[in-house]
This record gives sequence, structure tokens and C-alpha cells, in this order.
Amino acid sequence: MSKPQTQADTLTLHVRDATGQREFTASGVPKDASWGEAMQSILSNMDLPKNNPSSGESIWMGRLEREGRHIHSSEIVGNVLEDGDKVVLAPEVNAGWAAVRTP
Repeated sequence: MSKPQTQADTLTLHVRDATGQREFTASGVPKDASWGEAMQSILSNMDLPKNNPSSGESIWMGRLEREGRHIHSSEIVGNVLEDGDKVVLAPEVNAGWAAVRTP
């Protein structure tokens, strides 16, 4: 049986999208969760698009403003984030080489 989470086991984060149009305070984010798990919950609460313009699934990245770096999805929340941190979510952009088909 798992123990109930206490305030010491969770963080509150201030999250916004890259455009600044959507802001969200994520409270109760488990410190033992991976950033990928936490981000999926935050994304659903912020109602951000699940698909990109080319009909593929959007892949979102989180940028930790305090350190000026991206948060890898496998990083553990309690190891990287502090209570009250500000995170900016933006879709991952893949630009560059594409497969070329020859007739």
C-alpha cells in the first residue's frame, strides 16, 4: 500500500507555453516522478495541442528558466526542479534533412 503524498513529497511549478498565452500553476507535482510523466499531466491540464501542423504527434520540451536549460524527460522532478520554479513548454522542432524519393 502506498503512503499518501505530503507537501514535502511534491512541488508547485509555474508553467507557461512559449507564446505566453497559456499559464498554469501545477501544484502537487510528485518529486519522485520523471519530468516526462509530470509534463504529460501538465500538458493535459493546459489543453495544449496534441498534434503538430503536419498531423504528427507533438513532442513537447520543458525549459527550466532558473538554469536556462531544457529538462530531459527522464530526469527526476525532485532532482532538478525546486518549489516555485518557472518552466516554459514549447513543441520540439525538427528541421533539416528529409528523405528524398527518386522516381
